[in-house]
Amino acid sequence: MSRRVCLVKFGGGLITDKLRTETARHEVIEDLARAFAEARLESGTAWVLGHGSGSFGHQAARGSILAESSSASPRSCRDEEDRLAVARTADAAARLHRLVVDSLLRASVPCFSWLVSSVVSGASRESTCEGRTVRRLLDEGLVPVTMGDVVVGGPDGTEIWSTERVLSWVARELVASGWRVERVLWFGNTNGILDADGRVIDQIDAANLEQARALTSGSDGVDVTGGMRLRLDTCAELAAHGVESWVLDGRDMEVVVGAFRGERCGGTRFSTTS
Repeated sequence: MSRRVCLVKFGGGLITDKLRTETARHEVIEDLARAFAEARLESGTAWVLGHGSGSFGHQAARGSILAESSSASPRSCRDEEDRLAVARTADAAARLHRLVVDSLLRASVPCFSWLVSSVVSGASRESTCEGRTVRRLLDEGLVPVTMGDVVVGGPDGTEIWSTERVLSWVARELVASGWRVERVLWFGNTNGILDADGRVIDQIDAANLEQARALTSGSDGVDVTGGMRLRLDTCAELAAHGVESWVLDGRDMEVVVGAFRGERCGGTRFSTTS
């Protein structure tokens, strides 16, 4: 098995309608699965897939103790209402996850569900993950599929790990284990990071990172983990570890297929050098 790997996120706003509770875009999910299945057989590269929670997990977490919990301190359940909110958010995210995994299986992708909630101990900055399972799945030629997840930690409480946080950790852990992470592909419902005039920023590096940060905000619809600003910060963190990212329009299947083949068609590239 190749020691080269690419990571992918299908954004929650791409695969669901974030303005409508638990509304999956089934055709989009199926199209992405078929495109990935074909490209995977041609690539000679290992893959890790992730997806956002869109109108499933984010809607369920709205207004609960989990809202903004990934960017603030973890929060302990105070009563039965809090406990039900945690359980319902995890369940909603898992329902969308099954839709994504089922579509990949129908496309004959040998995917394997891997959730961070099963391997995290502790909470917030003190969290530690066990990455041997991901590496073992890759060694077996399987495709780990993950998502943003609810993590019940140690004495500090419960929090959401965004898909950005999960994939960032996976990428850094793989690099430390000797894998070559070629790139991370972020597919959303915009054609990249936009400037103040609505034009796509072709490349972001150390020279224009702060300018790009000033232009980004959150997300259309309900989003409890940070939207585009979180993605930008994650890409910058990955670049500091030598991993480049492409932020691309997942609505355009030519862009999607090209990216799976290592060809960037538009979008924004986060360079590892200035």
